[in-house]
Amino acid sequence: FLQIKPFCIMSAEEVAYQSLTEADKTHEELLKTIDMFNGNMTSKSENIHHLVGEKEDKFKKDINNLNDFITSSQQKLTDLTNKYMIQQRDNTESETKINEINFEINKLNDAKTNILPSKLNA
Repeated sequence: FLQIKPFCIMSAEEVAYQSLTEADKTHEELLKTIDMFNGNMTSKSENIHHLVGEKEDKFKKDINNLNDFITSSQQKLTDLTNKYMIQQRDNTESETKINEINFEINKLNDAKTNILPSKLNA
């Protein structure tokens, strides 16, 4: 290494040379530090990018699963609604038949209680 002399006995050239040498060393150290910093930042950036990619993939998968669930549930709801409407139609038809039969029963009952006794008494 350089032998450092006190400034008072060094020539201007020696002082300039020593200063340039120290500046070069500092510059080299700074470049190494910058390279190391850049390497760390690149590594961290790649790690963050990877983690974001994983989160994005999981999020997309969750969205697709939810969409599948919604589609399936919507189909089940449509099927149940159709079954309900068929059952309602069948119930309405049965109720109409019951009302018709009930009307006939009431008509026969009326005949039994009103018309038959008046014919028997005549």
